[in-house]
Amino acid sequence: MVLAFISSSAMGEPIDLDYLKQKLADKHALSADFQQTRYLALLSKPLRSSGLFVYHETSGICWDITSPYPVKIIITDEALVQKDASMGEQAYALNQNPLFETISGLFSAVFQGDFSTVEKYFEMSLTGERDSWSIHLKPENTLIQKVYSSIDIQGSDWIQKVTLFDPKGDRTEIQFQSPEVDSSNETSANVSACFQ
Repeated sequence: MVLAFISSSAMGEPIDLDYLKQKLADKHALSADFQQTRYLALLSKPLRSSGLFVYHETSGICWDITSPYPVKIIITDEALVQKDASMGEQAYALNQNPLFETISGLFSAVFQGDFSTVEKYFEMSLTGERDSWSIHLKPENTLIQKVYSSIDIQGSDWIQKVTLFDPKGDRTEIQFQSPEVDSSNETSANVSACFQ
């Protein structure tokens, strides 16, 4: 899942949900380099992947993975589309998988600052300051509890790290770097290319 980039003009001031919601909600699109690390109890070494993450308020979410092998995953309101050289393009309707449909919608809600939707499914706590804040999410929905035991989101001027904990004790860490934020109605070439 996750998650949005914000610009903070006040350093050291306590963070509050209204402030964070306002900063997240006014972003038309954003992109950032990402590094994902999965720690699995069955493996001695973590699994790593990296590439470009893109969020667009109407197009959805795109993960353009470049390492360890190229694959693109596009998530819209209706479907998940996976594109790679070996399998070509495969599309999966979200309405056929209620769990994934719910999780996809929640990640989009976080990027949009739609915390009223998030709080329908999670117990949420926000701590820290405007230049260094954390959100802890504990699922209250039984479907989500099957996948995640908790989710931590950390940020400063933007969301820098998302950690997903699963019920088996495994975890996935996603770090975002070099964000580019678009608050206008013009979509950058970087964003447009990811959804093609």
